[in-house]
Amino acid sequence: PALLKASVAAGCRPEICSLGELAVALTSGCPADQFLYSGQGKSAEEINGALAAGVRQFSVESWGDLARLNQLSLGVPDAQVRVLLRVNPATGIQAGLAMSGSATQFGFEEEDVAAGREQLQRLNPNLSVHGFHVYYGTQIPTEDSLVESFTAAIQCCERLSQALNIRPRVLDLGGGFPWPYASAGVGADFSNLAHRLEPVLAARQFTSTAELWFESGRYITAACGTWVSRVLDVKTAKDGQIFVVMDSGINHLGGMAGLGR
Repeated sequence: PALLKASVAAGCRPEICSLGELAVALTSGCPADQFLYSGQGKSAEEINGALAAGVRQFSVESWGDLARLNQLSLGVPDAQVRVLLRVNPATGIQAGLAMSGSATQFGFEEEDVAAGREQLQRLNPNLSVHGFHVYYGTQIPTEDSLVESFTAAIQCCERLSQALNIRPRVLDLGGGFPWPYASAGVGADFSNLAHRLEPVLAARQFTSTAELWFESGRYITAACGTWVSRVLDVKTAKDGQIFVVMDSGINHLGGMAGLGR
């Protein structure tokens, strides 16, 4: 909660994907209608809880996800729910843990969204499509790779905006900003990132008026502390390797799969 309050005070907004995270976000001082509720497999309980708390922005990952939100938002008086369609683009890039551009459980396939114009037109009046959400993955290794990912995401959103004949208000380009989390090294330098994105943004035709959102991931907090734990045991294995047993857990080293461990 303390990290979240500091982030909100600095101008960030919460992106949440569970009722537990929602409960913490509600203490942050940020209005609930500025939260983005994302994640696959949102249950009716989650959606109802988020709507009741005042959440009005959702990233949806499939036609089933959208159908549940479409049905449940009908029962909320005066609700204007804004939807981002999370898309798995046809093109992939390199990332520590790829979440788009390959076979993945995350998001609509790009071609499925492009063919869904009639389905989107049948949404209830409380629901409107405000844009697209593309998250290529975590720990994207370099500034070059980030430029590649944001460029590919924008190009995907351009194709879909043209196919669906919409002018999105928001492009959530994800993040994947890398940090040597639980390993040696220093963070990458992104001082030229904004400058390098300027020509990409200037070339937009169908998404030129959309706000750009980015997800910081671990980047803004990973360097802000030191993990302190107590050694409970030291054991030597048969091959001479030494194992140190701590009073902490793997949950304190989140994202282990994304680190290749």
